[in-house]
Amino acid sequence: MAISRGNEKSAINFVHQNAIFTENVKKEMRNFKVYDSFTINLHNKKEVFRRAYIRSREVPTKKFLRPQTSSQEVGWITQPFIPFDKKDRLRFFPLIMSDMTRFMEYFWSIENKQKFNLEEKLPGET
Repeated sequence: MAISRGNEKSAINFVHQNAIFTENVKKEMRNFKVYDSFTINLHNKKEVFRRAYIRSREVPTKKFLRPQTSSQEVGWITQPFIPFDKKDRLRFFPLIMSDMTRFMEYFWSIENKQKFNLEEKLPGET
């Protein structure tokens, strides 16, 4: 009687397979713990949150290379195309005081002083 080890398949023992499966499930259930509440570990994430907060407070021109929306396109370039030069008379118009502007400046300063003086007085004082 020769034993053939080649082409014959042994029959599947479902009882044995089920016993192995239940044993594995019991081992897993011994170490299984249900986590139903989750929190953020701020100790490890503190630096990430700090960087994100600082970045959120920056102006968009420092955050992005290009405007992200069409409304950001207006005013995106804030530097003048031509450098500012006070010696250039074509593009520099300084304020010049004339007699009328001196008079009005003096007039408005007196009027503002009078307003503040009236507000500082207590009721009933003249």
